[in-house]
Amino acid sequence: VRKFSEDINGEYRQESLASLLAISTRTRPKEYRSIPLNETPSHSLWIDPVAGHIAWKFEAVIDRERWRKQQGIIENRAPVRIPLPEEVSSRLKVLLSTNPTATNLGELFGGHLAALDSSTKRYLKNISTCSHRLTLGRLTSSFSRYVLHICQDEAYSSLLGIDFRIGTPSNFNYCS
Repeated sequence: VRKFSEDINGEYRQESLASLLAISTRTRPKEYRSIPLNETPSHSLWIDPVAGHIAWKFEAVIDRERWRKQQGIIENRAPVRIPLPEEVSSRLKVLLSTNPTATNLGELFGGHLAALDSSTKRYLKNISTCSHRLTLGRLTSSFSRYVLHICQDEAYSSLLGIDFRIGTPSNFNYCS
């Protein structure tokens, strides 16, 4: 992560930003069109580049919440907001200023997502220092496990890592 942060304003700024976003969003660059830049009815996850966070809808994970909402028992919960690292947030704001009409993450990157995916894979291969090389697949699936290792809390790891395979969604019943 330190290497990505060092490169984010240099020659490999797109690739390092894509690497950090792969960690944060669990999404490869070629899939960035699926992540909107604001809340929409058809998406349960989005990035807010102005506020500098990733957000997701709580009721998209907890089926009981959807049922209770349908029954009129509860109001909509506020979305879960996860702050992005400052380096990522500031770089997304720069991209947004150059493309203010962008509606999704892919448009922020100019739409050449297959090329970005390929160049990010090359970047990761070139900065790897051991035989267990960095890959986009590893980046998209490892952050929540790292958080779990550090904090030993399944609910927090799932919330922050946007990985609902860590623990069980019923852990969120204790979040208020």
